[in-house]
Formats: sequence, structure tokens, C-alpha cells
Amino acid sequence: MGAFVENLGVCTNTVAEIMATIRGLQMAWKNRYRKVLLQLDSTTAINILTSQDQTEHRYHNLVLHFQRLLQ
Repeated sequence: MGAFVENLGVCTNTVAEIMATIRGLQMAWKNRYRKVLLQLDSTTAINILTSQDQTEHRYHNLVLHFQRLLQ
């Protein structure tokens, strides 16, 4: 499989969870994995990533990036 490390600077644990999710999906797609089981241990990150209304959310750009990866 694989692993990664990234310096995110100063950020919240929610941002770190969302960024780890995005980077993990990017790594899976790069390695041509198409059936991926995604597990997160942050209820907050899960709620943000699966929320229907993201128009004014402070993590809007990260959620858009995540949604594009799923397409």
C-alpha cells in the first residue's frame, strides 16, 4: 500500500483529517485503485464532508476538492 507525511503548518485537527482524506484518495487514484473503503475517526470531518449545504462553510474549498476526487 503506501503512507505519507505532510507538514500542514498550524491548523485544526479537522483540517488535518480532511487533508489526510484528500491526500489518501489522491494516492489511491494515482496507484489506480478504484474501489476504496474510506474510514475516518472524526465525526466532525465526516459531517463536513457529507453535508449537503456547503455554500458558506469555512471548509468549502476542501469539500469541493474532496467531491471532485469522488467523481
